[in-house]
Amino acid sequence: MPGGQKAVHSFKVGVTVAYVKAFLAEQHQLEFAKLKLLTGGRLMIDPLSLGDCPGVAPGKEVEVEVSLG
Repeated sequence: MPGGQKAVHSFKVGVTVAYVKAFLAEQHQLEFAKLKLLTGGRLMIDPLSLGDCPGVAPGKEVEVEVSLG
């Protein structure tokens, strides 16, 4: 999270990256259009579901970097 904050949220693997970004924007007062989500150093693209992203699987905890940029 920006500013070094950490947050824990759970999502089903079928939701889209855009959904997660919208959730984070609302919950943490962040600007949706500037949000970027990365996992393993790779950008998570909006129309993909979480399950389409490398390293994401049902029941697996994944650390995601959130940046504004």
